[in-house]
Amino acid sequence: MPKRSVEVPFNTPPYQNVDGMVLDNFSETLFDGYIDELGNTNKRDGLKYHTNLGSFKKSEGAHWFENKNIALFNSDGNIYKISDTLGTVTNITNSGDSILSDGHAVFTDNGSDFIACNGGKMVYSNGTNNTAYITDSNAPQEVSHVAFLDYYLIANKIGTGQFYFANFLSTPITWSALDFQTAESLPDNIISLYVVNRTIVVFGSSTIEFFQNDGISPFTRLNGTEINRGAMAKHSTVNVNGVLYFFDDKRRLCLLDGFTLRQINTSFDRVIQKFGTVSDCVASYEHFNGNDLIRFNFGTEKRTIVYHIQNNYWVEDSYYDSSTNERQHYLGSCYIYAKEWNQHLVGSRFDGNVFLRDTETFKDDSQQIRFKKVTGWIDHNIPDKKKISYSLTFRFKSGVGIGANKDVEPLATIRWRNDGNSKWSNYMHIKLKIKGQTEFVYKIFNLGCYFSRQYELTFSQDAPFILGKVTEEVQFD
Repeated sequence: MPKRSVEVPFNTPPYQNVDGMVLDNFSETLFDGYIDELGNTNKRDGLKYHTNLGSFKKSEGAHWFENKNIALFNSDGNIYKISDTLGTVTNITNSGDSILSDGHAVFTDNGSDFIACNGGKMVYSNGTNNTAYITDSNAPQEVSHVAFLDYYLIANKIGTGQFYFANFLSTPITWSALDFQTAESLPDNIISLYVVNRTIVVFGSSTIEFFQNDGISPFTRLNGTEINRGAMAKHSTVNVNGVLYFFDDKRRLCLLDGFTLRQINTSFDRVIQKFGTVSDCVASYEHFNGNDLIRFNFGTEKRTIVYHIQNNYWVEDSYYDSSTNERQHYLGSCYIYAKEWNQHLVGSRFDGNVFLRDTETFKDDSQQIRFKKVTGWIDHNIPDKKKISYSLTFRFKSGVGIGANKDVEPLATIRWRNDGNSKWSNYMHIKLKIKGQTEFVYKIFNLGCYFSRQYELTFSQDAPFILGKVTEEVQFD
């Protein structure tokens, strides 16, 4: 048969819910990269040092206080504010009251004051005064979630199916022992709650229930809207522009739009089902550089799974620990968009550092980002024919040298294995050309024979990396 030029499915999303040997048009893994809207594979952006909270402990929860134009971070139970684009930090707990020293914090605000909690007492502040406890004895003392609806502050009571509410405009703020509602369609505890489109959405371990302000009670359950799905973990739920995404009690990714629930992408279900611990999963919604994504950090498992909303696919982000030569979960522990400053702020999971997500940064602080793409077992939809590979042609972003003067040529690496063999070929270097040499095309010749072939492509240098179309000149025997 004559030689043919065929496209090679390098730029396909990973699929891990089946054995890798059956993958042809899907990929097996993608670490620290994403697929853009035109189908090209990119190395993800990095994290650039911005400021330090001075806490020496990791960040656990963040909030953009829009009316005051300040960014709030919880670290070691203290609330810190960043008040300008330069990263000026103030500890507004200082000698005030702190929340628990360990645990992801949830914030809410009514424009004048913010409230924060992470499993114990709630604290509040106007962003200037030191944080103080809500001291009324009738207020719940163990709270994981807070929200505002109208002028009411709403807070759950951990270990129960109850949420309490108080008029936050009254002076002084008073709580009544009788001002609560119970999510009781099934006898499960409240795990988390949100206010979405003037509706209180209450997640239990087995159910979801909805309440609205009827102007009398003031909150009444919307009977007939209950959903028999629970939440996997208290912070595995996230609000994306009025739509809630969450892992349910069977560890399935779901979308809740109003009262309608839909189970979505299952391509990483097998990975998540195998995790030993999911209770510490923390979800964050991020919109950056044209990408809408939800980042799910699994701290105990040391894994970060990222769901890309627009194109409905999963990838995995990591932080490479050079001391152990292991991938761990993402460096960031929490994220906010500082709208007034157009800054994307990320708190560190190691210490008080706060980073900027930056399209011109290609490292995580000082650590390499190790992009890695492993394709499926490619057979061009003809599994029983031997292929003679004459060449692979890659379209790469090039002319982006590294180093102080951008005069060092960056290198990608590629290797492959054939027909289910566990042994890889030797690495080959792909030169991406120094600054000023901007040709896109790179060719590799005489690549042997195979029935099916799997490729691994890696790049870890301090430079951008974009992979476009890949074609193979191949003959089918």
